[in-house]
Amino acid sequence: MTPIEVREQTRLSPARILNLCLKGIRHRLFRSLLTTTVIILAVAFFMVLLADSVIARSVGHGVQTEIKQARRPAIVVDLWFGHPSPTVLAGRISAPEAPLAAYAGLAGWEPARLGQLAAACARERTILAWLEDLDAGTRSILVGVERPDEGLARLAQEDGWRSFQSESASMRALRLPLPSEDIRTTALAQEATARGCDELAQDWNRGVERIAQALRSHGAGADQRAWLAWLASAERKDLDAFAAILAQNGLATLFPTSELLLLQEALRREAHRDAVIERLKSDAGRAAWLKAFASQPGVDEKLLLIADPRADAVFGETIPRSGREAVQAAVLAERDLAAKERSLAGKLSDDGSLVSVRQAFLIGISLLVCMVGIANAMLMAITERFREIATMKCLGATDGFILTQFLMEAGIQGAAGGALGMLIGVLFSVIKGGWLFGLHLAWYFPATGLLIAGVSCIVIGLLLATIASIYPSWVASRMAPMEAMRVE
Repeated sequence: MTPIEVREQTRLSPARILNLCLKGIRHRLFRSLLTTTVIILAVAFFMVLLADSVIARSVGHGVQTEIKQARRPAIVVDLWFGHPSPTVLAGRISAPEAPLAAYAGLAGWEPARLGQLAAACARERTILAWLEDLDAGTRSILVGVERPDEGLARLAQEDGWRSFQSESASMRALRLPLPSEDIRTTALAQEATARGCDELAQDWNRGVERIAQALRSHGAGADQRAWLAWLASAERKDLDAFAAILAQNGLATLFPTSELLLLQEALRREAHRDAVIERLKSDAGRAAWLKAFASQPGVDEKLLLIADPRADAVFGETIPRSGREAVQAAVLAERDLAAKERSLAGKLSDDGSLVSVRQAFLIGISLLVCMVGIANAMLMAITERFREIATMKCLGATDGFILTQFLMEAGIQGAAGGALGMLIGVLFSVIKGGWLFGLHLAWYFPATGLLIAGVSCIVIGLLLATIASIYPSWVASRMAPMEAMRVE
């Protein structure tokens, strides 16, 4: 009996398998387009959510930076000449970026003492903010009061603290803002913290008065408006003198002469704004405005017209047109930033994550639906290719070859659909961002963030199609050739 020679099966290279996959996709182009369209829609939806979040975060960071820069002159003037209340000071020193060493120098305190008070204020404000965020019912159950500002006082009482511990332990989903020991310590120290803030306010105001007295002796004027006008037009030697006054009161690191030179233009604009507003609110200014414009809008609306040639008759030579133009431009910029800030409201998650919980849920549902659609399309494709699969097996194709071919076809469609979906999504988001944010999108365009999001979407499209095709591909690879040949 002649032995049968069984030769080793021929194994195709990955390049040959890829070529067969491409031919199969072209041959069943309509079915392939249906599968790819499902991927495109899912990835485009995912990319829109990601791109919107990336754009909003980038523009939001830029807008907040501009707002801080616009408010900096007013903040600086308030630091130099203002008399803040204890509550305002508590918020000021508890800010994460607060220059405590400089504040301690202005108040004449030891930095360690101010640091302890700042930490106590930060803990207190964290607890109060947490109580404020709770709904009224939960807050009433936990601390027995409806007003958040009364909550700490209630927690300082023994019965209030025992009730809080009991109720908070029964609320499994409740997350405390601080460890229980820190909450108890902060509540007990509330009165001491309030006394510390009162003492700080008194010492702080003494430091501000020392700055004011030094300016008066320097001939800068008798009130804040005169000091601001003097600083706006001060020469280098006068700025050096003012920097020395600030250094004597602990603010040397914050305001060297170089920093004062950078602030001078903004201070000049603030001085012009104060003068403009005072003129507009005066009886003579109102009468002149009515005569020049034949209308009497509010001050905010008048600020948008102060650079108009007709306003020359209102201000005369007291405020030059260049100063009024700078004030008007600043007002317009502030309004634009406020509009951008309103546009960003609700677009950023509170916890800093790229997508909110609701968006993540929607993404998960869309990807699940996409996987079901892909799996269904692949199963239908296998049904149409029974004879083809049987023929390949009769010609020596292994189960692994069939599995690899189908998975590779799905991967190709997934990568193509992911790329197209990414492009559609990012294009839609950029157009939408340009409509909402205007030039701010160009100024703070998040190229790196969008690139990372785009690559992620392509990878997700590839993985989505491949994972959804595992079961259909496995079914195809396990088919018996004779059974497949009998299917009509």
